[in-house]
Amino acid sequence: MSRIALTSFVVALLAGAVAPAAAQQLPDLRIPQQLPFDAEVATNVWADAYVGYRTYGDSSVTAEAEDLYLHADFAFELLKNLELGGSIELISRDFDNEAIGSESGPGDLFAWGKYQFYRSGNKAFNAGAFLSLPTGDDDKGLGTGNVEPGVFVSGGLHSGAGALFQGYLGLRQNGDFDGPGDPEGDSDEGQTSVLLGIGAATDVNPDLVAFASFDFESERYDDGEAFSQLSVGARWRLSGPWKLQGLAGLGISDAAPDFYLGAGVVYAP
Repeated sequence: MSRIALTSFVVALLAGAVAPAAAQQLPDLRIPQQLPFDAEVATNVWADAYVGYRTYGDSSVTAEAEDLYLHADFAFELLKNLELGGSIELISRDFDNEAIGSESGPGDLFAWGKYQFYRSGNKAFNAGAFLSLPTGDDDKGLGTGNVEPGVFVSGGLHSGAGALFQGYLGLRQNGDFDGPGDPEGDSDEGQTSVLLGIGAATDVNPDLVAFASFDFESERYDDGEAFSQLSVGARWRLSGPWKLQGLAGLGISDAAPDFYLGAGVVYAP
């Protein structure tokens, strides 16, 4: 399937996701690829973990490579309407360039706080801040080596019939970065990047939720590339708060993975 055809399919899914469906609580419609920028805050706990596979081409942020990785998110309600959370990945990366070889270890830790300052009827708006911490080894290409803060606002419209449409806008302050395989001391200068995205989710039936999203981030480094990606996924209820989840995505720009696939579990009481 060509990228144009897949883009058309995802746009159609985004439009169709706001159609009426069976009633469901909005937190069950969370779109995991857009955490923490989604429209909701945790009302108890949200936790997910999945195993994924992705490939990269050459770009300002990585050399050509393929990853097998474990991704985990955790968010909880600290106070009413206030969510704290974090995410981390354990990565096994195989670079096509034999001079770089293969590397494995944790990626950078991503933490956030988000406050829902307005909710009325089917509308909700949030403001939050996030911080990327350099737990990944930048010499191995698994992290940036920088503390990188950011802020964002997000909002959502819930149809009241089991559908959600959401969007977000944010800023990130990026530090200087040496990409894997770059000459020693040849750093790309970090700059402030703009993040934005849209997403939609709908409950296909009481046990199945489908979602789609588009995410964009402007160039994080001088002479770098923007990040843009289309994602889709589905979540099936197993029993009580436990769910199975499948994820897939296609990179539109060089800074994004060429594609990714993931499967795992969600715990959301």
